[in-house]
Amino acid sequence: MKKNLVLIILVFALALAGCSKIKSIVSGGGGSTDSKKALCDSLSGLNTAVQNAKAVSTSTSLSQVKQDGQALEDAWTAVQKAMKKMKEADFNDVRNSYKEIVKSLRNATDAATLQQAVTAIQVSGKNFDTAYAKLNASACTTAQPTP
Repeated sequence: MKKNLVLIILVFALALAGCSKIKSIVSGGGGSTDSKKALCDSLSGLNTAVQNAKAVSTSTSLSQVKQDGQALEDAWTAVQKAMKKMKEADFNDVRNSYKEIVKSLRNATDAATLQQAVTAIQVSGKNFDTAYAKLNASACTTAQPTP
């Protein structure tokens, strides 16, 4: 009789734990606290790299442009790694604007193409800012408890 009671309690506890995990995913929990922190930290790093790329001007050296491009790619790799562990957040807009910025940086090979890159980066940078704010708000901002 005791074994049956223990078994019933164990089954009930496991079922309850499973329900709260499902509730967490349905309510936007999508990943562990560590996964969310990794995502938010990597998004912050990507945002910094994009803001540095947006600061590129026609007086920026081509070697600095290439360094900014590499920093951007490294930051993107970190975001991709963090996103693999998350079930939430549509990051297509972030990815698309990132790709446009990288493409612009890669195409800057002389003064004329640098001018074109600066113009393109400003447009893609604005798109990134909007997408980043949306993703950051949905994935990284913690909801305040209701009183």
